[in-house]
Amino acid sequence: MPITKQPASCTKHGDCLNEGICKRIEGHESFCECLPHFGGTICEVYLPCASLDQSCRAKGAVCKVVEMEAVCECPPDKAFHHKSKDAKGRTTGPKTPGGKLQWNECVYE
Repeated sequence: MPITKQPASCTKHGDCLNEGICKRIEGHESFCECLPHFGGTICEVYLPCASLDQSCRAKGAVCKVVEMEAVCECPPDKAFHHKSKDAKGRTTGPKTPGGKLQWNECVYE
C-alpha cells in the first residue's frame, strides 16, 4: 500500500493527523506523508477500501464501507460461492491464522 503525499499541508509533525509525518523536500513545499488507509491534505480522511480494492476486484466484487469497515460486495447478479456459507455479497466468515478474511470468488447464481 503506497503512502500518500499531499503538497503544502504542514509546517511541523503535529499538523498531520493520524500519525502522518510532515516532510519537506529542499526547494519544494512541505507535505503530509500519510500512513496507509489515510489520505487528504493533512491525513484526515479514513480510506478503509485502500487495501481491499484490488482484492475485491480480483474476485469480481467491489469494496464498500459498511459501518466504518471495508467489505467486498458481489454485484447484484452474483453471490459468494455456496461452500463458504457466507451472507450473500459479504466477506464475513472464516479467517486465516493471520486474522484476514478468507476470500471466495463471486459466482453467478
